[in-house]
Amino acid sequence: MFTKKASFKPFAAIKGSERKKTLQGIGAQLEISVEGRNDLLPKAVQSAKCILHSGAKAQVFSADSHPLWIVLRDKLVPTVYMLQIDPDLVPAVYTVPNTRQFLQNGADFMIPGIFGTLPEAKAGSVVQVRTLEGELLAVGFALVDMQSVKEDDKGKAVEIVNFVGDTLVPENEMPPRKSQEPPSVPVEPQDSQPVEEKEDDEDYLGEGETLTSEEADEAFDYALRKVLSVTHSYPMASSSFASLLNENLPYSHPELSIKKTSYKKLTKFLKSAEKQGIMTLKERQNDLIIMSAKQNEENLPPAPKSRQRAPKPSAMEVQLYYSARSLAREVIAPAAIDQYYTASDLRKMVNNYISSNDLAAGAEVKVDDSLRKALGLKQDVTLVKREQVMTDFLKNCNMFHTIRNSNDDSPVKMLKGGVPHIEIKTERRGGNKVVTKVAGLEKFLIDPKAFAEKLRVVCAGSTTVQEARTGLEVIVQGDHTAKISKELERRGIKQSWLK
Repeated sequence: MFTKKASFKPFAAIKGSERKKTLQGIGAQLEISVEGRNDLLPKAVQSAKCILHSGAKAQVFSADSHPLWIVLRDKLVPTVYMLQIDPDLVPAVYTVPNTRQFLQNGADFMIPGIFGTLPEAKAGSVVQVRTLEGELLAVGFALVDMQSVKEDDKGKAVEIVNFVGDTLVPENEMPPRKSQEPPSVPVEPQDSQPVEEKEDDEDYLGEGETLTSEEADEAFDYALRKVLSVTHSYPMASSSFASLLNENLPYSHPELSIKKTSYKKLTKFLKSAEKQGIMTLKERQNDLIIMSAKQNEENLPPAPKSRQRAPKPSAMEVQLYYSARSLAREVIAPAAIDQYYTASDLRKMVNNYISSNDLAAGAEVKVDDSLRKALGLKQDVTLVKREQVMTDFLKNCNMFHTIRNSNDDSPVKMLKGGVPHIEIKTERRGGNKVVTKVAGLEKFLIDPKAFAEKLRVVCAGSTTVQEARTGLEVIVQGDHTAKISKELERRGIKQSWLK
């Protein structure tokens, strides 16, 4: 229903009595206790009425500009944002990942798309739609009694009200899954410690070794038997089963994938297993579903070994931090002068300040003296757009960053400024001669001399290292921008850190 933008009236704070009444309505409809459940409807909640593209009237409750509840047809519907935070609010109907594209095109959820256990949900009740892996897709009204649905039934199952990626809840504004949300901890430069990384016990085959299709077949055959040695819940989407296969491969190798096997495709690999009586398959909505599989109780043979091992490439970890200047410090008091925060930390502090001082005004924020100083606004400014608040606030903060290699246990240093860049540029010298220059490697803990030796092999050309304005610079004969970028990416350098 929010596939196209709705016409909203301005958001405004609601009275305490209305909030209490709405919270009680949530409890009555969902049959849950709402005592002390401020997470369901925060005290700083706002509401606005809207008219949907279809002409239907609705009301939306939001907090911190995030929509939480939709009132439609006298029902309280949790948004996908709210369900991502509290996934157990309403019953779930499960489907395959391919259903996402149909829902995002504005279609309702159809009965043939239902997989897995049917929930106890009557027609007209609110249900959510998730993939078999648990990924949230949408929420809406059940159009049938779910327990009465038969396998060969046709028609619509759920009328979609809100889906991930529509105009109400853009995909990039979805919160992380509740179980995956990392704690946010301020970092002090003198006490910064590298994040302890879980050791990886799997073997890593050297990149110079070519993998044969027979070896790939052997590895995937072992992974299949390893997966079937453990009990799993079926039906299962082939994409989920593929993830299990990849997790149970006996070793890592850049070429080790299903494409390297003699089967070439996952579908052929699974159908071969079906012919052997290992599993039963069913095709539905252009996806292959594993309906059942025989658990292998026999002892697994030794895992196939890689012929050559090399250290697994490490990842580069970069984090931005901010330190508030004196003008901005009042808003996040009692913050220490030498304290460092992530942008997410500061956003929470600023939002808390706005809420505790009753400065929220719909899509805008009222400006008091402290906030005016923190945002660098003129004296006559009394209102500011909510989305502008953090942009202006961060301008009154000093930026810092940390860079560490995931394989390095050395203490992390807090460095001034934003994330640096590695510069790759080509230069023409004397006629048709072209060279590629790479500068800024030291900032990302890469030894220019060792990197030059590596590029000598990767680019099959001569390399030199010379002093430049910002440090050492690697020069490679010829235009090798793509190869150098790929080698840096292999070392954990993201494309956004290159220029």
